[in-house]
Amino acid sequence: MEINKKKYEYWGQWKQPLLSCWFWMEWNKVSSLKELNIHNIRLYPFLYLDGHFWIERINRLQFLKMAKYILKEKEVEKYTEIIDKVFEKHKKEYLKVSTISSKNSYEYVKQLFDLSANMAAVWSFITFFTESLGEVAVKNGIVSSDKELLNRVQNIAPQTWLEKQSSEIKDFAETLKSLGLNKITLSYLAENNELKNKIQKHVKEFLWIGSHHWRGEGYNIKKCLNQINEAVEDNKKVQTRKRASEDSSVVKLIAKGAYWRTHCAELTDEVIYGSRNALESIGNLIGLEYEELIYLSEPEILSIDKNSNVSLLKKKINDRKNIGYGCLVTDSGIKVVTGKKLESLILEMSDKKNNKNINEFSGVVASKGIVSGIVKIITSPDDFYKFKNGEVLVVPETAPDFVPLMKKASATITDLGGITSHAAIISRELKIPCIIGTKIATKVLKDGDLVEVDANEGVVKILKK
Repeated sequence: MEINKKKYEYWGQWKQPLLSCWFWMEWNKVSSLKELNIHNIRLYPFLYLDGHFWIERINRLQFLKMAKYILKEKEVEKYTEIIDKVFEKHKKEYLKVSTISSKNSYEYVKQLFDLSANMAAVWSFITFFTESLGEVAVKNGIVSSDKELLNRVQNIAPQTWLEKQSSEIKDFAETLKSLGLNKITLSYLAENNELKNKIQKHVKEFLWIGSHHWRGEGYNIKKCLNQINEAVEDNKKVQTRKRASEDSSVVKLIAKGAYWRTHCAELTDEVIYGSRNALESIGNLIGLEYEELIYLSEPEILSIDKNSNVSLLKKKINDRKNIGYGCLVTDSGIKVVTGKKLESLILEMSDKKNNKNINEFSGVVASKGIVSGIVKIITSPDDFYKFKNGEVLVVPETAPDFVPLMKKASATITDLGGITSHAAIISRELKIPCIIGTKIATKVLKDGDLVEVDANEGVVKILKK
């Protein structure tokens, strides 16, 4: 099995169970893209090997071509309307599935999988398109710089659910201070029904926070109280954005793209977290736990019945979970590889450069500042517990569930992301240094490295390994 390495560019590292990865692989073939891909540009699939993603280089060229054409033909306002219409439609359909009462049926899970594939496709599309349009806008002088673009996008982008949650935490903190308290406890909450009811309502609305890629622990009262107490101690965290109502049509389109990029993550996390019982019911038929089930593919899960070969499924799960797995798209569909085949493909795609000799690398400045700190690499929700206050957060990219970590971080460095990415926007709000799009941060850095993050110049220096 051979891969033409020259066709690909490294996209970043993100460890996830097979079920999560499955819906990204053939994103380019999902029917929902027809509504967004109005110029019928040809798109190509991802390659995933043991937590590492590659994307065919031609995708980026295709999106740049599309962005330039939309600007040239003055289709910006038309395309903004298309984006709103398409994403609102998919949002409504996706949220509707979580209201179905009979969640123990295969029909429900099949519908969940189909809608998850749709969401992954439009999410991928808007990520590529928004970054390309931003790049073209700066190059064509529509905005003077990445910094100006980020400022203007932040001023007009709609409020995300995560921003709403952070705002409510800040309001709870203000309530606490008005009562002359500097900390809230479960015992205090038990004696104050009005505040308890408000916090319970808040937690219920954001139960999905903390989950991502089909795994992770959700939000609860204890996490909420911890966040309130942290907000009391540090009022500088999560500044409220002052929104403007007007800007150029191009910036408005980029802001819409940036919003939907983050909101797709929020929608996916909420719906999937709320659907765990349905998946658990399928696993229960043959004695599989949820954490085991998500290492099976979509067709493997939908084929489960009381006659399934449990020992064979468990072997597949253990191999994928403990040894690693890869996914590649062939003429016959998605192929899952493990063992020697996986090792061979990783060797084939590996960068021949010796990363051990790299002591300095660069990226794009998303939020200015200079700090030195200890590196902690986070590539999945399983790693969240490792992160400590003041460490430098190094990630493939951030998602809504990363905000609690970003609040603790002295700086953030990412492999992926453009100036309108989640990491760029949130780090600016938190006023912490952030360098994005390094491509190699999670490959070069190791836990415990001492680094200087110069987010004025966009340079990361390794001071001590």
